[in-house]
Formats: sequence, C-alpha cells, structure tokens
Amino acid sequence: MNKRKIEELIPFALDEISNQFTEEIPKEYKGYIANFGASIIQSGLLSTVAFFQNNNSGSNQDRRKITEMILNIIYKNENYEKSQKENNLLDYIISNIGRKKIIKEQVINVTIAVKLAMGTFKFSEKVDTQEGDNQ
Repeated sequence: MNKRKIEELIPFALDEISNQFTEEIPKEYKGYIANFGASIIQSGLLSTVAFFQNNNSGSNQDRRKITEMILNIIYKNENYEKSQKENNLLDYIISNIGRKKIIKEQVINVTIAVKLAMGTFKFSEKVDTQEGDNQ
C-alpha cells in the first residue's frame, strides 16, 4: 500500500464512481469493496478477481462493477492506449502475470482509493435484485 499513490488515485476513483452510478450507489457496494480488499489478502488476487467477475453469483447487485471500476482507474491513471487494454481485470492480471507483485499492489491501491471515494457518495437504502439481468 502506497499512501501517496492512493491519494493520487482518489480523483480517478471519484470520476469512475460518478460514471458507474448516476444517482445513489446501491448499499451493497459498501460491502463488496470492503470484501474485495480483504479477499485479496486472504485468498489471493486471481481467486478474488475470478470470484468477483462471476456472472452467476446470485448477489443482489452486479459485483463485476467493482472489477470494471478498478480496471478503468488503472487504465486512466496509466494512460493506456485503447489497443493495449484487456477486456476485464482478470485478463489484465493474467497478461501481466510476470509483474504479479506490482499488479497486486496496483489493484490494492486502487481498491483503497475506490473505498475512500465511495464514502463521499450517497448510498441507497433499498435493495434491488438483478433477477433476469444477463449482462
């Protein structure tokens, strides 16, 4: 964890959260982002990302938004060209497996920035289910 880097990432996180959620953030995302960081430490980076990108999770909200936001922030911060971009965070990690330690720190820093940035937004109290959602 790099405190200076996290502070640099917070504006990117604020922008990405605003892009993902037009009004309020569903309250489930508080738990999702907290669990994401803890799971990286406990289960490992690849296992955590694979779990969060699972389309058939049965969760109330689409957890894939967490990995999508993280990857978008990485790309914005690193100024990647469109041709260099992977489709999802799992593909990004696998294609950079030789830099796994650096990528893990990068993902953790972005996760912390997202968690801190989410605290500035309003969370909804209602629970919406994603039944029939085939994204």
